[in-house]
Amino acid sequence: MKEITRKLRELSLKDLSEEVLHRLAVSSGVGVLVVALICCSFIGGFDSDFTSIQDSKDYQRVALADLDFTSIFNISGETEVAQKDEEIETAEVKSAFGDFYDASNIDPNAVSIITINGQRIVYMRTAEDAQKVIEGIIARYTEGNSQITSATFAETVEIIEADDYVTAEMAAENKKVTETYLCQVDEAINYIMNGTSQPKTYTVQSGDTMWDIAKKNGISPYELAEMNPGFNADRLSIGDVLYLYEVHPFVNVTTVEVATETESIPFTTEYTETADLYKGQSKITSYGVYGSKEKQVEYVKQNGVIVSSQVLSETVLSEPVTQYAQVGTTTMPIRTGSGELISPVGSTQLSSAAGAYGAGRGSRRHKGVDLKADCGAPIYSSDAGTVIFAGYSGSYGYIVKISHGNGVETRYAHCQSILVSYGDNVEKGQQIATVGKTGNATGYLCHFEVLINGSNVNPMNYI
Repeated sequence: MKEITRKLRELSLKDLSEEVLHRLAVSSGVGVLVVALICCSFIGGFDSDFTSIQDSKDYQRVALADLDFTSIFNISGETEVAQKDEEIETAEVKSAFGDFYDASNIDPNAVSIITINGQRIVYMRTAEDAQKVIEGIIARYTEGNSQITSATFAETVEIIEADDYVTAEMAAENKKVTETYLCQVDEAINYIMNGTSQPKTYTVQSGDTMWDIAKKNGISPYELAEMNPGFNADRLSIGDVLYLYEVHPFVNVTTVEVATETESIPFTTEYTETADLYKGQSKITSYGVYGSKEKQVEYVKQNGVIVSSQVLSETVLSEPVTQYAQVGTTTMPIRTGSGELISPVGSTQLSSAAGAYGAGRGSRRHKGVDLKADCGAPIYSSDAGTVIFAGYSGSYGYIVKISHGNGVETRYAHCQSILVSYGDNVEKGQQIATVGKTGNATGYLCHFEVLINGSNVNPMNYI
């Protein structure tokens, strides 16, 4: 019945009603006229001045000559509707409309459905809401200061309208059906972008660590451990099978966008030597100033990840100012330690298996050990010596380097705070810093390294 109603509505309602009445009245007599009146009153009524229809030339006529009534009304069996001048059987037409007034079978309010590759994904109340979902997905993958020049889906994404959804009233009347859920815009965006999570497995290979496996699969070591409860990371063996999952969004979005960015122009530094400073020390006599430039950059992204970029234009806003500094030439006396090292945190417990010496870090190997410690706990010098570096250094975060003489050097990284300075002489067991997680650290720990004649060795063999 819904299909009958939908197809009737696709025609101009008033024109269809007038045309049907006129044709049936002329060719088929009173019986069929009654049925036609019923049809026309349902689909929107007809002009009360029916007697003038035949003479009127103002209304738009529907081409009923080419119209297949059988397909429109879905009439089967012995029920037939004649076209043009073919005979229409009144009783058979009436049987085709036996439940025409059953309101429970007719839903005049269509909803909008977002389909992806022909599959219905979410139902929305209006076409406007469905369009907001599409726009919202694209917006999630763009920067706030970017102008989108194009956005495409790898899949076929369409918005269609349909009236074959189940309302609350229909579900209440028929317990065998469930009410169709109409999504809000935000939840539809999240659902489509999150997609489905599909389980997969990973077989441990030679050289793998939990850290390596986690990074290969875009998760943290903690998440990997959560997915494999009871698995002993310290006994990872070739051939072990770990359980993972892959997230598959319903859509994959490629965007091309242009962003306006301001970038610093680095200054250069000119050095002069001085005997007033130790080798390795420097002193700035005139600070440099960064310049700046504005760039128009075009980015191509897939699901928000940059796959290519090109600079369209750039304009220098200010030129950099050169920095001047002095560097020392005097050899600094190094205090010699005992040669016997102690743990910098009073314990030799590792923070995790990934914190062991030589553990894989992608293409690199761990140069030290990560010792377990609480945030803010004291870090002690492993032996007497001289501080040769104290400050921030890239992935190490805040780090202290101490030379103990005779080619022995120790390093203490990811510190929260540093309590010594370059050139300080320190005693064995003297506090030099506190435990933190600065730089590239996943938790609170003390990254400890031992170097002999410039080469890293396993610290666990010395403490």
